[in-house]
Amino acid sequence: MTLLLICTAALPLVLSQPGPRDQVHAAAMKARARGKDSDPAETELFAKSLASKMKYRDNDVELQPSGFTVESAEYEITEFKVTNGQDPDNEIRAGRKYTLSDGKFRFRVGRKGSEDVANWFNERIGGQHSTFGHDAGKLNFAFIGTLTVTLAEDKGVRRQMFVFKDIAFAQGHTGTANNWWFGQKGAERGESNAILGVPDATESLTPATSIFKFRRGGNGVNRVDFSFEMVDDWMKVVPDTTVLHEMVLPGTHDAGMSKLSHCFGSFATSVIHNKFTKTQDDDVYNQLKLGSRYFDIRVDYDHDELFTYHRTGDIGCNGEKLTSVLNGAKAYLQSRPTETAIFKISQIRDNSADTKARIDTLLGHYDSILLKMPAPTNDNDLGNLPLGDVRGKLIIVQDYNEYLDDARGRFRYRTAGDDSNSGHYLRIYDRYSNKYSYDDMQSDQIEKWDSHAGKWQDEVQPYTFLLSWTLTPQFPALLTPGYPSIKEQAQDANEKLGGVLHDRIVGSTKPKPNIVYIDYIDGRTGYIITQYNF
Repeated sequence: MTLLLICTAALPLVLSQPGPRDQVHAAAMKARARGKDSDPAETELFAKSLASKMKYRDNDVELQPSGFTVESAEYEITEFKVTNGQDPDNEIRAGRKYTLSDGKFRFRVGRKGSEDVANWFNERIGGQHSTFGHDAGKLNFAFIGTLTVTLAEDKGVRRQMFVFKDIAFAQGHTGTANNWWFGQKGAERGESNAILGVPDATESLTPATSIFKFRRGGNGVNRVDFSFEMVDDWMKVVPDTTVLHEMVLPGTHDAGMSKLSHCFGSFATSVIHNKFTKTQDDDVYNQLKLGSRYFDIRVDYDHDELFTYHRTGDIGCNGEKLTSVLNGAKAYLQSRPTETAIFKISQIRDNSADTKARIDTLLGHYDSILLKMPAPTNDNDLGNLPLGDVRGKLIIVQDYNEYLDDARGRFRYRTAGDDSNSGHYLRIYDRYSNKYSYDDMQSDQIEKWDSHAGKWQDEVQPYTFLLSWTLTPQFPALLTPGYPSIKEQAQDANEKLGGVLHDRIVGSTKPKPNIVYIDYIDGRTGYIITQYNF
């Protein structure tokens, strides 16, 4: 009891001792009671009191790339908001630059949530333009500035620098964990927890053919993940005066074979069809979005409809319907009028006259998007047309003579060395390797590249060079257990393609191929090919 009494008596003495904050507050109250402003010394004392209560923290946020390597990154603050009292040393200021180190930016500042900072962030960026997708309630701090990212040369992706204006980093708090907000003024929302950041076209060293996807790392994860992909209307930054022969176009082999129907054979052979008949994951519309501009369209009339197909004799399958292929091209070109596409219609099954007539009739329903030409002139090579003349148009070239008509947009596909027929045409050197070994295919196509690339400038008989980066399954070997599928082979070949293009075009200054023809196109491969237009 005695001890308790002593403690109770001592307690008021301790509590009654005013600290600096109490002294400042009391002085300020007295000054206001006298109708006077607080003394500057008192205000400074109050600020020092607040500073004595805060602690500087190293706030690290990681930038985690996906699918490429970051050589360097820098962030320069242009404006900011920090909770009152959490940066007495003015560590955060406009014009300060931060360099990415070990994959992280480090901001030295205190942590205390406030509605003032959140309101500042919400007014300038807005929740809909952030990785959270909603307005912030409280934030510790928020910065807006310029993010500069340089990608290293890696696996065929060329060294590039992208500058992003009005990028926001902010830190909030949920439960026991901090979280990072990321945004950009005017950015579009991607999927959940992501925004689509667009680089500044005037300051980036690479044309605006890419869009970056930034995704928050979640509560308690101090990371912003980001990846990039090609914008699907990449031709918009190619000058109108560029002729088709000067371009490097992604092309898709057996373009209609993203889906299979009316296959010949039992269940066992249906497994084989999925491995050795299917050549693409995406339909033609989405191949256009992945960057492809040259399409191998093989047609059969079967089950009362025109289909794309891939068969050897009867063995094989139908693919996408020709109406679906044409509808996809029409929808794409009408929504993206800066682009163009070339359809090579070939290998009509059984060389059927009836099928050719049906194709011609069907094309008549797509007259509005077809490129048409006046009467033949001294230069009938479609490859010499400037891009500005073919934007928004579908160029049809046929490997047969029936129904050719320049005025209706039915042009002749010619192989190199073919000088027959009048009218407009596209002459292409197209010789596949007929190999299923990557090394054999590469050797074959490199030899052809050395002999035939750059011939579009030939004065006697110019032609376009097609690099056929495709592998052909061999029968009956494909029946062997463990024999790799077309998709497996294509993914390996496409992964290596970037390095080959770079080594030969940049390293050895070889002429560029005009068409790079592949199976299973994806966004990365499409991007790697199209970057050689810039």
